[in-house]
Amino acid sequence: MIDSIEKFLQEENPALYDFKNQFQNPNEDNDNSIRKYFLYKLYSRDCDKCQLAYDIYNRLWGWPLEVNYNYRLVKLNNSKVLLGTETINSFWTTYKVVLQTFYHDYKDEFHNQNPDKGYRAQGKVLYEWLSNKEQIKEVEKKIIDKQGEFKIYEELCKFSQLTHSIGNFTLIPVGFNAVKGTRWDVQDYFDLFLDKWKTGEWMIDQNKFKPYLKKFLLEDYCPNNEIISLFKNVNRQGNQKIDGHSEIIDKTSIDEGKKIYSIKPSDNEELYNYLYNVNHLIEERGKKIVENLKK
Repeated sequence: MIDSIEKFLQEENPALYDFKNQFQNPNEDNDNSIRKYFLYKLYSRDCDKCQLAYDIYNRLWGWPLEVNYNYRLVKLNNSKVLLGTETINSFWTTYKVVLQTFYHDYKDEFHNQNPDKGYRAQGKVLYEWLSNKEQIKEVEKKIIDKQGEFKIYEELCKFSQLTHSIGNFTLIPVGFNAVKGTRWDVQDYFDLFLDKWKTGEWMIDQNKFKPYLKKFLLEDYCPNNEIISLFKNVNRQGNQKIDGHSEIIDKTSIDEGKKIYSIKPSDNEELYNYLYNVNHLIEERGKKIVENLKK
């Protein structure tokens, strides 16, 4: 456990430091980063709310430490805005896609192994099952041995670590964290969240959008004032704009005149693109945060 920013900066690579270590026993048997993620989920803790993270928010962005509220006033664009902590890119959202893609009968398997737990696999009961070494190996086998998608598994393992690194933590306006995770047209994808803010679909001052990106070192998500689509092959092509949002949103079926949205990578290529892009953005932003902390 690291108890100060100074010790954090003494890490070999602070941008890659896994904040799950703030809660877990360093001697715990969690050599696999995905297993480590699910063991952490059993603690009911939030890495982005630990004291070390709070200290970093305070030094970089003026997050008040003297009050004990989930949302606190932070200066943004010459005024103060009520902000709360947020993990930018959700590993669990992506892991569910992986399970549905490569292990589509996992819920049946869970039920067969745990008939007394009820059919609906969710919450800590599911996390405990997924943290089992045999289940970790089973997912790995289905992705690599059956599909030959080693690069997806490699990026997935990397994401399970980076999801709780400093480059994936930020502060967002009050109410947005709940909306980001529950809105049918966002579903916890950060690029779509930013798109809704930038285009004015949500009731918040658009004049704060650019200052927000600049203050919280998020401009790589919106280069040249155009939000990149995380599902597309963006970063490996030089960060030029590839407007994939409308294409993704339009992947719908029609039911009685209403669109049914399913926003997730549609194939293995999009899944890999998402993992690669997210890992790249988290790591690069983490490096910027570390450099700012050293100033």
